[in-house]
Amino acid sequence: MDTLKDFIYSRKTKLLFIFLFIFYTARALLIGSYSSEHLINFIPDDAFYYLNMVKHKINDGFWSFDGSNPATGFHILFAYLLTAIANLASPENWLTIFKINTAISILFLSTACTIIYKTIRWYFSEKASVAALAVFTTPVMLIQPTMIMESSLVILLASLSSCTILNPKIKSRYLSIKIALISLGILTSLARSDAALTIGCIFLVSFTFCILDKKNSLEEIRTKALWALSGTIIGLALSFTHNYFVSGHILQSSAHVKSFWSQIIGYNLEPSARLAGLTILPIAQKSSLAFQIPILTLISLSLLLFIKNNKFSNKNLITFIGIFSFFGYLFFYGANSQSIQYWYISNFSIPAVFLLASIIESIPHKLKSIFLYVIIIFSIGSCLKNYTKPIYKNQQGMYLLAKNHMPPQTQNNRVYASWNAGILGYFSKTGLINIDGLANDSIVEYITSGNLYQYLINNKITHIVDYESMFTNQELIVRGGYDEKISDCLTLEYEDTEIDRNWMNTNIGIYDVDQLCLKDLLNKD
Repeated sequence: MDTLKDFIYSRKTKLLFIFLFIFYTARALLIGSYSSEHLINFIPDDAFYYLNMVKHKINDGFWSFDGSNPATGFHILFAYLLTAIANLASPENWLTIFKINTAISILFLSTACTIIYKTIRWYFSEKASVAALAVFTTPVMLIQPTMIMESSLVILLASLSSCTILNPKIKSRYLSIKIALISLGILTSLARSDAALTIGCIFLVSFTFCILDKKNSLEEIRTKALWALSGTIIGLALSFTHNYFVSGHILQSSAHVKSFWSQIIGYNLEPSARLAGLTILPIAQKSSLAFQIPILTLISLSLLLFIKNNKFSNKNLITFIGIFSFFGYLFFYGANSQSIQYWYISNFSIPAVFLLASIIESIPHKLKSIFLYVIIIFSIGSCLKNYTKPIYKNQQGMYLLAKNHMPPQTQNNRVYASWNAGILGYFSKTGLINIDGLANDSIVEYITSGNLYQYLINNKITHIVDYESMFTNQELIVRGGYDEKISDCLTLEYEDTEIDRNWMNTNIGIYDVDQLCLKDLLNKD
């Protein structure tokens, strides 16, 4: 209780919270004032996967993207939070859902930053703890509250878990603390099934330190981490059970499909490294190699010297947790390189604070302030530069096509399908079927066996709505379970020709599907 009072009544944490709240809210209010067709450019298509599944959960009573096929391609805790919001606002009222979720996300992120700031302060200097502010004011963090994705919730739970485990005043001998740690572990896994790595790294590092140096006093941290880790295992078990009851499969369809993509495309660290860099030193990504190499070399040498001098101290505990969890996620997402998105930053954020705080602590005292000022000013400056820059410029075309050129299911006998299905499915109200497998469990086996044509025939798909690149880009074709011959069975019915709304240099259109042609292709194979 004393720890909570210290946190709530601390002047610095109050100021930090207020600053971040204003920082995030100002942009949210600005883009929230835009018209629907403009606002749609700031929200990822995946958010409308969530909204469409939530709509069917409320209206039909089960998790589905199209109202017929089961869907498990979502993270449970956020999906149910969004369901609660949609019940208040109406599942069709996406603008109200956007506003409520944005307000909640701003509170989550502002709170998370103040919590992790306080956590770092227990181990490092005041200047090093400002690493929390440096990470939470990067451009990639600024856009998180308005994305209608799980990232803000994941970051809050990661900060709460880390704070509870690393707080030296919290003792695991109390039953209430054990329950809290297990609960945090469960919620972390339910918020995002791959979010438990940081807790695992805290346990691994503290366990290793206890073995290598009998004099240290990290048994308490190790024990608390073990309780939280047991909660993450329970959370995964609950997630698998939920998936099984929804679809009859343990794994999420999205996990299965992304694993299939990785097997085809191969391991690639570049996308995850690029994303990870957005949290810790975005200034490095905007500079030339001539600047990057010497600066990163000096930082690495300074950090290595810091590690050597501190050996098995509590400072090095934070350093190694930051290194292992940050680079752990980097290498983990290298196997998922085809679907790296901005909201994946949620798993990098807290490890990035630990790592950046360690870097700042390792720098000579006179240079600490200069280093901090440079990265914070650059980050905030980059935020202001890109304050109202649309993130997904192509989506306005998807929105207008769905609203104006796809009549509701009750007005025609068409059966629509799409790979990029979120916005199209939510706004068209046609029962559009998702055919990339991320929100459709029934199609996964057809994709992984290269037999998408059979699925299109079985489900009597009459029209495909998507970008031409889905039929011409070899990489997209291979991972989709079909081949370039699909173009022979499609006739363009409508095309959005606005150049500034295209994707991969191709336009979105409505294509008539020739079922007889598909059957011929299937027979030839």
